[in-house]
Amino acid sequence: MPFDPSAFSGVAGAVAASVAVRYMLKRLRPDTPIISLSGGTTLSYPPLYEGIGWVGFIFFLVLFVAASFSAKPDERPFCLVTFGGFSVLSALMIVWRRRAKIEYDESGVTYHPLFASAYRVEWMSVTSIDYSRVSQWWRLRTTDGRCIRVSLMMNGHRDFLDRLHLATGLSVPESHMKLP
Repeated sequence: MPFDPSAFSGVAGAVAASVAVRYMLKRLRPDTPIISLSGGTTLSYPPLYEGIGWVGFIFFLVLFVAASFSAKPDERPFCLVTFGGFSVLSALMIVWRRRAKIEYDESGVTYHPLFASAYRVEWMSVTSIDYSRVSQWWRLRTTDGRCIRVSLMMNGHRDFLDRLHLATGLSVPESHMKLP
């Protein structure tokens, strides 16, 4: 039986999957920060992100292998690029969940971006706080021009923003999104 890629396509299926994942990310997310051994607090993405990444990676890897053996020769490049690309993006979600985090304590913030080395920012060097409604994160601008992004989906973001307000005196914009 030949592989039919049209069976996996469709706007309705993609929209339904997107809505289901968005619902799970909102409802199954604990909002407690992690207290580290050094006395600081760590913000990170929920473990559910990594689980979704693994499910996507395995699913698209199986489709990649199936397409490489059963797709028609003229459809094979399209299937391999599509399923291979989604598999790589799912693997990136796993790396993102493990790598991207924010640690803070009484003196400042240590930011661990995805593809750069970690850096430390003192509370007093934060000059402005903006909220992006499209990306759903707060952008903290510093005196040296760096930008720290705090996602709405990170565990403990409310405690972090309260601490930021107390330490800097800057007003923190509201998220306009109601989370449980």
